[in-house]
Amino acid sequence: MSTILDRRLGRAHRSLLRRMPDAAARSGVSVHLVGGAVRDMLLGLTPAELDMAASGGGEDPVGGLAQALGGAVISRSQFGTARLEAAGVEFDVARTRRETYARP
Repeated sequence: MSTILDRRLGRAHRSLLRRMPDAAARSGVSVHLVGGAVRDMLLGLTPAELDMAASGGGEDPVGGLAQALGGAVISRSQFGTARLEAAGVEFDVARTRRETYARP
């Protein structure tokens, strides 16, 4: 996967992803690259944006991750998603959650 990342992402995006594991560990968050970016890279395309999924990290895993990266939360939604900026890169983070519904 490292070779694919090197071929498909710009320098700023690669730098951010290389810093992500340490930042996640410092903030107690488990973070994963998800969504269209993964699909696009596996298809040999350059992704338009990065999407992450984060779990753990207490009440505010997204805020903790942003702080550990030296970045900031730009916006939040009511659905547990946020837009972050760090190292000159904006990306979306969705907080993982479990949902159940009475009917489909």
